[in-house]
Amino acid sequence: MKKNNFLIVLLFLFSSSLSAQEVPIPENLDSARFSNIAQLQVLNKTTAKTTLVEIRTGQEVDLGSIAVSVRKCWQAPLDQKPESKILVEVSEIKIEKSSEEILRQKTRIFYGWLFASSPSVSGLEHPIYDIVAMGCKNK
Repeated sequence: MKKNNFLIVLLFLFSSSLSAQEVPIPENLDSARFSNIAQLQVLNKTTAKTTLVEIRTGQEVDLGSIAVSVRKCWQAPLDQKPESKILVEVSEIKIEKSSEEILRQKTRIFYGWLFASSPSVSGLEHPIYDIVAMGCKNK
């Protein structure tokens, strides 16, 4: 039993020392790489229909029983590996009907980055919808 406690304490100390390290911030971070339109591919699993949706940053779009909002969209420079990163918030919409009024409740089910280069790692998996990042563009 003492050996297990020792390993737990050792693991705790090791993990806390890792989290205490500072993550280096790139010096050449270019704010011009952020775009104002994100391209997302949405798959409706019940109908097997895919839709390419363009959403402006800060805008929210209702797609059936979910609402998708784009916070940021970043595109890699042309001289680097092609990559798009999209910060997305997805909420599930539930509509409750009472005798006199209709209530629309939103519950956040996902908030994070979607990466175009690795959709299997970062895509949203929902019972009805799959959302994958396609790219960013400016208009």
